This record gives sequence, structure tokens and C-alpha cells, in this order.
Amino acid sequence: GSQSYTFHLKQNITYRDCRHDNHATPETLQITMERVFVMYVKEERILRYAITNKISPVGAGSDDELLNPCYVGNHDCDTTAQCIPLEGQAFKCQCATGYTGDGHNCYDIDECAE
Repeated sequence: GSQSYTFHLKQNITYRDCRHDNHATPETLQITMERVFVMYVKEERILRYAITNKISPVGAGSDDELLNPCYVGNHDCDTTAQCIPLEGQAFKCQCATGYTGDGHNCYDIDECAE
């Protein structure tokens, strides 16, 4: 069966302009979370997470059709798999630790049976 856990994550994010970029930076920027992947590995007692985000001027929209499916969440990876962006619109799906499969369909490995 499925279990539900509650976690609180506090994180400071520091943004620094590229010092080699000659463009003027707006006074106010926004961070947009485009995808959040969270997985708790009970055996290791560890919470693994990854966040895909974008920093842009306030109010700047994004053209989802130009973004990689991993970034906008419209891929077909299994819920227990990680979407790994490749060049352009390409991506691959990789089953998480403790699961096996092609990334589109992942199955729990029965460690006791091995």
C-alpha cells in the first residue's frame, strides 16, 4: 500500500548575475518552480529531492512548447522514475533506486527475494 509522509524543507537560494554578461539585470526577479521531484528512501532514511526552476524578470512568461518535457512535467515517465532532460525536447526516464524497468514503467524490486 501507499503511505503518506509530511516533510518540511527550508532552503536559502542565492542568485548571482553572470559577471561576464553585459545585460542590465532588473531590480526584481522571480523564481519559478517548474518541477519538483521528491522521494523518501526508507531503507536509507534519506529524503532525495530535485527542483527545476527558472529565474526571470517579474511577469515574464515561458513558452512551454519550447521547454523540455522534464521541465514542464508533460513527460510520460513513471511516478517512481526521474525524468532526465537531454538536448532540445529529448529526455530519458530512469527508475529510482529500489525499482526496475524502462523508466516509463517501474516496478518495486523485492530485495528479500534476491
